[in-house]
Amino acid sequence: ALEGAGVTEAISYALTTEEKSRQFMMRESNITRLDWPMTEDRAVLRMNLISGLLDDVAYNTARKDEQIALYEIGRVFYQDSDPLKNLPLEENHVAFALAGLWQTKDWQQAGKKVDFFLAKGIVEMLLITLGAKDISYVKTSAMKEMHPGQTAEIYLGDDKIGFVGQVHPKTAASYEL
Repeated sequence: ALEGAGVTEAISYALTTEEKSRQFMMRESNITRLDWPMTEDRAVLRMNLISGLLDDVAYNTARKDEQIALYEIGRVFYQDSDPLKNLPLEENHVAFALAGLWQTKDWQQAGKKVDFFLAKGIVEMLLITLGAKDISYVKTSAMKEMHPGQTAEIYLGDDKIGFVGQVHPKTAASYEL
């Protein structure tokens, strides 16, 4: 469904920095640190997919790519108890990142930039394709990595299943976007 919407699959590392692993979290968790990491950039298991996608977006924008639409389906790792005694809980998540132009300028029309409503439309298309009903959105400013005026939590009935919005300008700057 995401490929049909014009979004391309990306695969990110499951290992990241402690700072990036704590960003965009859907729930509280302890980190799962490797005992012998090869580098500090790959020392803990991720607890979100978005930081990896933002690294991918930064890589592409640095190479002057103006149309970026990437998604990832992958596992995130939550640690509710002592990491020395229990394995982390693995959950499958889906995330996507859009940047730049959605539609390039040509002789018939002006270029169209990505925006909140485009991202929300992709989320709705995906959820409807999966058979979800009773989808609602609630404006939020709870996530410090997301823009407070352009972020909404996604609910399926009474269950919070995700969020959609624009990355906060400070977060974007930290990824050199």
